[in-house]
Amino acid sequence: MKRIVLIIIAISLAVTSLAGLSNEMYKVFRQGKPLIIDQDRAIINGRLETGRTAELTTVYLTEDLLRRSVQATVRVTASGPSGRSSFSSGSGVNIDPNGLIITGAHVVQNSDMQNAENITITFFTGRKYAARIKEISSEKDLAVLELLKQNNTLPAIELGDSLGVMEGDKITVIGFPLGDFSVMSGTVTRLNVRSARLSIPLIQINANTNKGNSGGPVLNESGKVIGIVVGTFDPADESQRNFLGAVVPINEVKPYLVERWDARGER
Repeated sequence: MKRIVLIIIAISLAVTSLAGLSNEMYKVFRQGKPLIIDQDRAIINGRLETGRTAELTTVYLTEDLLRRSVQATVRVTASGPSGRSSFSSGSGVNIDPNGLIITGAHVVQNSDMQNAENITITFFTGRKYAARIKEISSEKDLAVLELLKQNNTLPAIELGDSLGVMEGDKITVIGFPLGDFSVMSGTVTRLNVRSARLSIPLIQINANTNKGNSGGPVLNESGKVIGIVVGTFDPADESQRNFLGAVVPINEVKPYLVERWDARGER
């Protein structure tokens, strides 16, 4: 099975190479079936196959929802004056065609709580945009970014309602951990988890999040954002392989989006 999957991926990549796409990681396209994400990952019969390890992960989104969600997930890169940096690169999610990005505050702030002066947003297509901080809350570890130059054609996804989230709900996490693109799946394991670092209760998920996932979206089965990854909870048993994801409920960011809702009548 592993050999067949790798052959399918290799053929698909060869076809796209002719179109000049082989060296671009940030592409979502279809070559019949499966849905190719990059040279190491493909969606086959609704499951995520990783070519290096043949590890199968269930994907709880339809192919169309997955495509749209991937295209609206961005990489966020921040730095200080003259490119000096002690900032983290991370992930984010676009919720408006003009470019309105939700991410983690610590992605665009350094350890001294100084805001980044240079922020670059990279979409899955590889297109890059300069951005600035519109709203930020260190207490919630949330930030809203806006593009310096509006586009009006950018891929965006909808916000859900975190009040409806329940333990056991199936979720999908998309982001750029450890400098690579990743789609992870899991479930909600606990609600209203207190953190010593933040002033609000968090959602705990069992998807294995890593450095770089911060700021990325957590999606429900309808493809709506129900939370933003802000870190991990250490496992109670250090022998456990996976760390549990710490997620800020999406309703915590909605007060910072009132201006957008008032302008468009979106509630």
